[in-house]
Amino acid sequence: MNGEITSQRKKENVVEAGRIAYIVMDEIKKLVKPDKPVIEVCEYARERIHELGGKQAFPCHVLMDNIAMNYTSNAGDETVIKKDVMVSVDLGVHINGYIGMTAKTLCIDPRLKGIDKVVDDSMNKVMKSIWDGIFPSKIITTIGDTLKEWGYKPIRNLLGHRLGRYILALDILSRDNNAQIEEGDMCAIYVSAVPLTAMGLVTEGPPSNIYFLKKKSRSLRSSTTKRMFNFIEKEYHPFPFASRWVLNEFPGPEGVSAFSEILGAGCLHAYPQLIEKSYAPVAQAQHTVIVTKEGCIVTTLPEH
Repeated sequence: MNGEITSQRKKENVVEAGRIAYIVMDEIKKLVKPDKPVIEVCEYARERIHELGGKQAFPCHVLMDNIAMNYTSNAGDETVIKKDVMVSVDLGVHINGYIGMTAKTLCIDPRLKGIDKVVDDSMNKVMKSIWDGIFPSKIITTIGDTLKEWGYKPIRNLLGHRLGRYILALDILSRDNNAQIEEGDMCAIYVSAVPLTAMGLVTEGPPSNIYFLKKKSRSLRSSTTKRMFNFIEKEYHPFPFASRWVLNEFPGPEGVSAFSEILGAGCLHAYPQLIEKSYAPVAQAQHTVIVTKEGCIVTTLPEH
């Protein structure tokens, strides 16, 4: 809030993060197809982001059917993209802590053909409705009204959030949030569409294989555990990370034991999958914007 983007250098970092996120998402479109291993999509995103000069703001999510947020492969994951399911990819990039986030539905259940165009149309209208001083409730109304025209509804507790430097969520966009969006704010805007018969809410599901380092502990005993903790803190904090990233650096039973010790000591927050409460398939789009006096800059699209 309060004009987070206050200098040209900061703006350049945000725009570059968004540019990389757009490029990687555009390339991933060609990878997402039936029988493709999910871990290959996740690792492609990671490697490509690094090649382009960015760092991951969170692990790449590959989301199938009713999983709306938070799933990445664990080490050795054999999950493949299934035929005739809804598949979305969600990824984030940061440059010096300034974040670009984007998500897109890339594989469509034939029974819901065209729903990807619905979320894209809704997102385009939302982008045109954002300016300095707008309230989150106005954005949320635009999302709901646009989806309703197409015969869908939004997920009411998955609508977006303000971003800060090294902070993925300064606050959540909701009807209860009365803080105006101001010039210079960075926001991640979500449009998630489900059928009208769905509940339109997400609830916590199984583990996602995504973690966040939340505190130190004096109780860590083994040298491997201490080295692993220091590695996580140096390489990933303050952003979320995938367990497989760590276990690839500390392979074998000793690494698994060390990770379990860090988790058991309360040092890590484990993100759950977020599942649509009535198990409806979820289509989504997400973009990152910088709010201006009379509109917004969409950093995760090429025409900004």
